[in-house]
Formats: sequence, structure tokens, C-alpha cells
Amino acid sequence: MDSMKLRRWIALFVFVTVPHLSWAQNAKPASPEAVKAAVTEIEKALAGKDPAVKVEALKKNSAIVDTKTIDAIAKGLREKEQEVKLAAIEALRFMPHPESRKSLEHWMRSERSLKDQYEVYAAALRAVGQFGAKESIELLVEDLWTAPDNSVMKARLLSLGRIRDRAAVEKLMDLLKSAGQNKVEPFMDDFRLSLMALTGVDQGKSRDLWTRWWQDNKDKFTMAKVEPELPKVDSYRWKSYWGEQMGSPRGEKRGERGTDRAGRERPGTPSKEGPKEGEAGEPRKQP
Repeated sequence: MDSMKLRRWIALFVFVTVPHLSWAQNAKPASPEAVKAAVTEIEKALAGKDPAVKVEALKKNSAIVDTKTIDAIAKGLREKEQEVKLAAIEALRFMPHPESRKSLEHWMRSERSLKDQYEVYAAALRAVGQFGAKESIELLVEDLWTAPDNSVMKARLLSLGRIRDRAAVEKLMDLLKSAGQNKVEPFMDDFRLSLMALTGVDQGKSRDLWTRWWQDNKDKFTMAKVEPELPKVDSYRWKSYWGEQMGSPRGEKRGERGTDRAGRERPGTPSKEGPKEGEAGEPRKQP
């Protein structure tokens, strides 16, 4: 498999070959025999020189959810080939076990050059965000404004929106208030989507409206246990980013769907704007 084909294969990894959250919710403990076989296969693949073999072993054995398998897959994070790192990240992202998140976070804190590798860094942030853990908040916002790459910022902000805890709303609001308008403006679409997912409120892409709403409502705000229903286009963007949306909005052409593994929109992805105010499905702006 040549490099281009391999990279395309990995780009489909999340949306086609990983069974997503439905699999995660129904995961069953693996047998000792299955775990042993998985670890052996992963170790053998990583000891070789063929990136395609490494990627296949990581992908295949991510279904064997066990701390030993997680440890074996996590070793792929330290491989030199970018495609192998990305495959390890995506494998851990969908392994429903707290050690998966901890392995990712440990590696992220120890990998000094990670923040210079925007594609890998964005994928790692999203993988951590997949777990929606309050404990990840500080890692997600660490040095947030030092490398404002679009895909990295998207991963940071949307990952905060995945954490159903008041602390995530407070962190997003702190970021809005502490940064100047010019710094925040390019990323207001992602701020809006995360805040909508957390609060069920839509204040558009206005920094001032959001901060004013929070000032007026923070004392009485309570976090709903489940995500609110979002307008169709916003829901598609949100769910496709998190691997929960396998279809496409009506009218979208085949081959123009979703985001890549780092969260960048593929050509033809529906507009980030969403329905204009007053159109069907638009949440009412609250005072």
C-alpha cells in the first residue's frame, strides 16, 4: 500500500471501520485468550517496518478492550510514522475504558514536539474530548492561544462542549472574556456550537451576547443530563465530528461529507453558518 492510499484509508478509519459509540456502549470484556492474541499481534506489527501492517494491527485490535491491549496500542503513539500515530490515536479514542484516555493524556504531556504537529495534535485533542471527562479540561486549554491552528482550536473548543459539566461552560466563557474580540472572532462558530450543545441556548456568533447571557443566567444555570436537540445542520456538524453521524444532510452530494480525522471540513461540507435566524429549527435566542 503506497503512502497516499494509506493516508486515505486512515481518513476513513473513524467513519467507516470503527463501530463508534454504539459499539462502545455495548462493549464486553475480552477473553484472556483474545487479549493475549491481540497484544502479540500488535507487538509483532510495531516491531516491523511496514506502516500499513502497523495501522491494520492497531485498527483490528481496538475492539479488544482491555488494559493490556490499551497499553500495547498506546506504544503506537511513539512510532515515527505519522499515519501510525494517527491510527493509535483513533484506536484509543473509541476504546471505552478510562485507561484509554489516560494513556492519551500521558503521552500528550510527555511528547514535547506534539504541539508543532498540528494534524496529530488536533486528532489527539479530539480523542481525549471523546471521553467527555471533566478531568481533561485543563489539558484541552493548555497554551490555547499559542498555536491557533484552525483544526487544533476546533478540537479544543468542541471537546469542551463534549464535557457535560458546568466547569466546561465556565471555561468557555472565561476564554471568551479573557481574549480580545480579534482573537476570538475567527473561532466563534466553534464556541457557539459547543455552548449550544452544553446549554441548549443560541446567542449566535456574538462574543458580547454570549458573555452577557452568561452574566445574567450563570447563577440559575443547571446542566442538563443529556445534550439538547440542535438544529439540523448544527446537529450534523456536531455528530459527524464525534463519529455519531453516518448519514448526510439532505441535498449533500456523495463524497462531500463530514470532517477529516483532525476535524477540518472536507470540500462540500454544509456551511458552518447553519439556518439563519428565523428559519425552521433555529433555537430561540434567549435574553
